[in-house]
Amino acid sequence: ATAQMFDNEQFNPADRRVQFEINKFQYAQFELQESLRTQLGMRTDIPLHCGIAKESIDPVEQKLASNFQLLQAMDKLSLCICCTRPPFALIEPMLDGPGGRPSPLTISRPEPQKLKIQPWPFDVSAIGVEIPYRAVPAEKFADEQKFREAYASSSVQQLGCSVVPG
Repeated sequence: ATAQMFDNEQFNPADRRVQFEINKFQYAQFELQESLRTQLGMRTDIPLHCGIAKESIDPVEQKLASNFQLLQAMDKLSLCICCTRPPFALIEPMLDGPGGRPSPLTISRPEPQKLKIQPWPFDVSAIGVEIPYRAVPAEKFADEQKFREAYASSSVQQLGCSVVPG
């Protein structure tokens, strides 16, 4: 029944059953965050935002915040690599280290197979990426099955991309 509540065509956030399932998920996430913080020896009696204490002077909290922002930045960067038109021209917040100052990354794609990042956050001179994909016609499909058929009948290709300082 839960899977049916979240079917794209039937999802209704005003439905009390959907709200209940969302609340259960959120509560489980709060419990997970508290459990992880306890396992790491971190405080659980302070105000948190997404499991992180904001503007803390505790070096452990600062490291967690910095690592979380790095994870978010790399997630956005992966989308920029996979999309021929990057969805972000600026990736922020990005700290220059625990307790550091914000230093957002500027993203550009001057060529289809080249992504530039400024300032360069890596310890190598460039990164080569090969992304497997299947090309399907850019059209509206009659239904999901037609899309699946088009996807299954297309061959796997590789998109090469160089990620470089820029």
